[in-house]
Amino acid sequence: MPRTARDVVFVDGVRTPFGKAGPKGLYAETRADDLVVRAIRELLR
Repeated sequence: MPRTARDVVFVDGVRTPFGKAGPKGLYAETRADDLVVRAIRELLR
């Protein structure tokens, strides 16, 4: 059966980093999409 663009395939798993929440937290100044980009790059590495 040929795959379509809607098929989902899991290759590996990673998670974005986490730290203390709030304005003094480690990632308070980091945008969520920047964290996702880093996670995707690590998956593709």
